[in-house]
Amino acid sequence: MNTEKILVLIAIVAIIIALLSFSTKGAEMVDRKETSVIIIHHSAGASGNAEIFRKHHVGVNNWSDIGYHFVVCNGNGGVDGKIEVGRPLRKQGAHAGSVRNKNSVGVCLVGEDKFTENQIAETVVLVAKLCYKYDIEPSAKTIQPHHDKCPGPGLDVNRIIWESKELLDFYKELVRINKALLSAGLFYFSGQVGFSSNQLCIWPAL
Repeated sequence: MNTEKILVLIAIVAIIIALLSFSTKGAEMVDRKETSVIIIHHSAGASGNAEIFRKHHVGVNNWSDIGYHFVVCNGNGGVDGKIEVGRPLRKQGAHAGSVRNKNSVGVCLVGEDKFTENQIAETVVLVAKLCYKYDIEPSAKTIQPHHDKCPGPGLDVNRIIWESKELLDFYKELVRINKALLSAGLFYFSGQVGFSSNQLCIWPAL
């Protein structure tokens, strides 16, 4: 192959790379048309928070925003157990590949192989709330790990599935009682009730 052909090929490759970079950098986020899965991640680092991950995803990955919808802090970078909002919930995420992103919400726990009880408890509440919002029945099919090494070995996704299912069933029963009391003209709960950190509290709307 002569020098002229090599230069032409190099130019073509450069143009393709530039076009791909232009098409993905800061690409406009699109609304998610379906929500049937919640995907659990870990950050693979001992510290962090939504803003730190956002800066990396935008500045390094050239995404429009953080890839996750929620980040659960571990006390190193944010209050232990605090749930921070990431990408707008209605938008398609960038956390599990183009196919899985289309119908899923991404939740990331800060940490690698150790997670706090506050993180796990608040993740259970968050997952239960998401399941209620999107009419998802918690199961291994609907509450998924990112892959076999994410989240790390310190987080049992099955525990999140079963505890969120128990909480969701409890809340649904409260809703049923609410409706019965309301229809009878009796006292009813004025808010959404659930458990957070083992305390009865009002569930804020997602």
